Amino acid sequence: MDSIVKPYIDENLALQILGKNKIIKKEEYSILSKTKVYIPYYVFNITISIKRGFNLKPRIIEYIYWVNAINGKLVRSADIPELDEFENKSIQQEKLDKEECKQLAQKSAFKLATRFYKSFWTPEIKVEFRGKYYISFWNIVVHLTNKNNHQIFLINSFSGEVSNEVS
Repeated sequence: MDSIVKPYIDENLALQILGKNKIIKKEEYSILSKTKVYIPYYVFNITISIKRGFNLKPRIIEYIYWVNAINGKLVRSADIPELDEFENKSIQQEKLDKEECKQLAQKSAFKLATRFYKSFWTPEIKVEFRGKYYISFWNIVVHLTNKNNHQIFLINSFSGEVSNEVS
C-alpha cells in the first residue's frame, strides 16, 4: 500500500473550481472526460544552518520540500498533511528519480538561504529523505466550443490549485 495526501476536493467541487477558472468563465464548454490521477512526490526534510558572526549561534531553518517526480516542481511546507492509504491506480510514470529530486530540493534550499539570509559564509544544507507520497489530481478534459479546441485541466484534490495544458 502507498500513502496519499488525504484529498479534500471531490468531483463536484473540482467542477465548481473549474467553472470559476478565468479561461473557462468566458467560454462555452463541454466536459469530455473526468479521471483521477496520482502524481508521485518525493518528500525531504531540509535543515539549513547559516553561520553568524560575533559568537552567535547559527540560524537554523527547517522546511519540508515536496518534489514532483514528473516535472520537478517544488512545494515547500512546514508539515506533512494527513495521509491515507490507496491501491496503485492511475499512477503517473515518474520522470525523475529520488536522487534527482533530492538535488532539486537542495538547490532550491540553497537559493532560498542565500537570497533571504545574508551571511559571509556558505550555508550548510542537510537533506533527509522523508518518504514518497502521492497527491491525487482531477484530470478534466474540456472542449471549448467557441475556440474549437481541447484543454486539459489538472485540479489538485488537496489544495484545489488548477493548472492547465493546451492540447
